[in-house]
Amino acid sequence: MPGAMEQYTYVPLSFDGEADTIRVIEIQAGNVQDALSCTIKHVRLADGPQYEALSYCWGDPTPNQVVYCEGKPLAIATSLYLALCRLRRQSVSRTLWADAICINQHDVKERNQQVRLMRQIYENAQQVVIWLGEEADDSHLGLSLVPKLLAAYGKRESTGDRRTYMQLQDGGMAAIYDLPQRRLGREFPALSQIFKRPWFQRGWIVQEVAVAKASFVQCGASVVGFDDLVKCIVFVNFDLRMSEEFDYDNVNRLVRLGLTRMAFQQGWPQSLFMLLLRHCTSLTTDPRDKIYSFMGMAANAGTTGYVGREGLEVKPDYNTSVEDVYRDLAMRMLSRERTLAILYVPRDPNSTTKLNLPSWVPDLSASTETASLLGVEHNFKHTVLYQAAGDSQCHPQFSENNTLLGLSGFIVDTITKTEETASIAQGKDTASSYVDIISSSFRDRKRAHDWRSMAGLLSRSTYITGERLQEAFWKTLIAGWTPGHEVSPERRQKLYRTWLRQTRRQMYLRLLPWPLFEIFLCLGMAVEMGWRMFRLCCCLLFWTPKEDFGEMMGCFANRRLIKTSKGYIGLAYDAVRVGDSIAVCQGGRLPLVVRREWKRWRLMGDCYVHGIMLGEVFAEEKCETMWFV
Repeated sequence: MPGAMEQYTYVPLSFDGEADTIRVIEIQAGNVQDALSCTIKHVRLADGPQYEALSYCWGDPTPNQVVYCEGKPLAIATSLYLALCRLRRQSVSRTLWADAICINQHDVKERNQQVRLMRQIYENAQQVVIWLGEEADDSHLGLSLVPKLLAAYGKRESTGDRRTYMQLQDGGMAAIYDLPQRRLGREFPALSQIFKRPWFQRGWIVQEVAVAKASFVQCGASVVGFDDLVKCIVFVNFDLRMSEEFDYDNVNRLVRLGLTRMAFQQGWPQSLFMLLLRHCTSLTTDPRDKIYSFMGMAANAGTTGYVGREGLEVKPDYNTSVEDVYRDLAMRMLSRERTLAILYVPRDPNSTTKLNLPSWVPDLSASTETASLLGVEHNFKHTVLYQAAGDSQCHPQFSENNTLLGLSGFIVDTITKTEETASIAQGKDTASSYVDIISSSFRDRKRAHDWRSMAGLLSRSTYITGERLQEAFWKTLIAGWTPGHEVSPERRQKLYRTWLRQTRRQMYLRLLPWPLFEIFLCLGMAVEMGWRMFRLCCCLLFWTPKEDFGEMMGCFANRRLIKTSKGYIGLAYDAVRVGDSIAVCQGGRLPLVVRREWKRWRLMGDCYVHGIMLGEVFAEEKCETMWFV
């Protein structure tokens, strides 16, 4: 029994003059039946120690397994124990870094200091071993598919083939690319099961993998390269469009992780704000780690920032409350970077947080898939898309207790109409019935008609800026830009007209009394779906999918269409309501939706308002101090 022996006691790390000292563990060689034994060494990163770093999911943190360190037992969690047993070699020792052993988790001072070294630890490792867990759900078959997918990807690129799985089907996939059957085979379902593992949800994995010289994924005894796995999942989900079987959230996280790794390896600077937005759906056990897990990669988290600006100087402190950590970051971003970027963090409409935060401090612990209007999570070149307040800079003021934020700005307009919120299509339920699909399509088309009606397109009038109302409307639907890929304005307008033809027939049907409109709409949809199926069956082998205007409306998810008293139309969060105001503040790229509370204001979130996004209405002489609660 472990309790009968003297437990292992950590030797404190040296912090004086040797701030880069870490522990590494040397796993002794052994067979499966042997007890897990190791020695712990103190090394300095400056001396270039040889070790591998382990990236894994803690899972249940209960220490119910034992590793013998210097002959003395140390209790560890089962997930780490299984990883070390699998990574142990039979004939020679292996040197690793694993956080749960190499950091004394009961010493807060040491944790604070070691977290600052996390980037250096993974960056200096010979390689990073990503441990997904033991083999299950035919995981070995899933990973065995990776080399075949890489070969298929290479052949597809060399031939210029752009057909999707819908066109190729299992026969084409086998004959052309030597790939197994999608549904009757076991490989593709096994690969999709791998992406349901909890490792893909962790926030810390972003830094662990992005800075690594080389990284390998190990599941049981199967091993593949991480970069190869990312390339395969992009190929399957976005080129072949076989996304139904895969976990939408984890695939999205993996793709974004691949973007961050590419940017870091290419030497492209990334701000802390950019990383927070790109990986906002990542999960951490400690909410403070939503900041600490990314700060090592951020170009502005240290003492210096961009173009000579003062850095944020973020320092891990697990003795500070979550609310104070989030508030301190918001204050530093506002006062040191002179922009309102932190106010534009997307808000989760379904958040059940219990944090007591001012409205101007975003809850970074919330996991939301709402896209940022700035789009900086994909914007490596830091291209400025909007400048609602011109090139002005903010000069924030804070109350004595740091609960109130004072900004210089003015009210532009008031919201007079709102429409139904567009929710995010989760893409997770692979067993959706045809009834669900038809119902969803019905709701989308009914919503599209309501948007057009509220925007005033039935009147064929001009927009407040003088441009055609229809042009202002379609630009609003995509928030004035194209997320993810470049498409010319002419192409966007053509796609919009195609999308419009699918919905405009309902405009006059809406004049019919209930339930005639709903009946005719359903009949029309049934006829259209039948016609589409007939065309698809006739020309499946020759049809190439085109861009869809609906795919460009990513910023619309979890936002609703709004209209103001002056006639502006725009996008705002679900929480806004009639009577809320549109404000533009100094240093702001985006307008803000604010709500009056006595003599102060509550921030409801950012918004897109067509016609004021490039500083058209901003005037510094109109600005006065607005205090936000």
